[in-house]
Amino acid sequence: MREEDKRLFPLSTIGGVVQLFRQQLTGDVEPDLTLLSIVAGCVENSMTSSRNITVSPVSNDISTVSEKILDFEEPEVADVENLRLDPPVELHIVEALCAKFESVIKGYCDLSLFKEGQFATRSLVKRVSDIIWNTLSKAQYKDRAHLQSIYSYLTGSKLDCFGVAFAVVAGCQVLGFSDVHLAISEDHAWVVFGEDSQTAEVTWHGKGHEDKRGQSVETEKAKDSWLYVGGKPVLCTRHVEVRTGLRRNT
Repeated sequence: MREEDKRLFPLSTIGGVVQLFRQQLTGDVEPDLTLLSIVAGCVENSMTSSRNITVSPVSNDISTVSEKILDFEEPEVADVENLRLDPPVELHIVEALCAKFESVIKGYCDLSLFKEGQFATRSLVKRVSDIIWNTLSKAQYKDRAHLQSIYSYLTGSKLDCFGVAFAVVAGCQVLGFSDVHLAISEDHAWVVFGEDSQTAEVTWHGKGHEDKRGQSVETEKAKDSWLYVGGKPVLCTRHVEVRTGLRRNT
């Protein structure tokens, strides 16, 4: 993590989070998907965790209720950025989670067996997808919310389809490959890689299809498939991947 990013911690407000993302997206090097996904997951956890709250008594006076509705105003951007995170996102937690993800990916992937030049290979992409897939929880958790971030993967060993694909792209980035990117439709996600933008499945719905990981998306079938939006998915750049990760986490 860059020193300028470390200086923002602890992230105690939404404004601090926004500034971290701004620095990452406008810096000289490409955004760190692992870092930003973990921070997004931490923020999501901070804002959705159960807490004891005080509920004000409900008024039975219809005129009072109507007055409050009419007086309601959308919060200004400044108000949103001043929204406090409780607990705040601490640097040592984020660094530990980033190190854990890097350790998992590099610990199970010997680059000498897969690296062939500056671009990722199909065997490398499959290896990273196998690492993510085989370290997920085997418990049933289909259709549960908040399973798209690397934070969810590291703290609960759970990811949905998009989360797996995102983690594979982030894993390839950790290994030094910047050519691996997300391809997404409304209900599926896979990756493109290499100088000639090859495709690879990295996740799949249902049992019995595990062997599809690493296989290319069949072009002719994709053209007639709603799952692949007629062969015209959203092909993400690194910046779009950051934005997509945020939208999927909200």
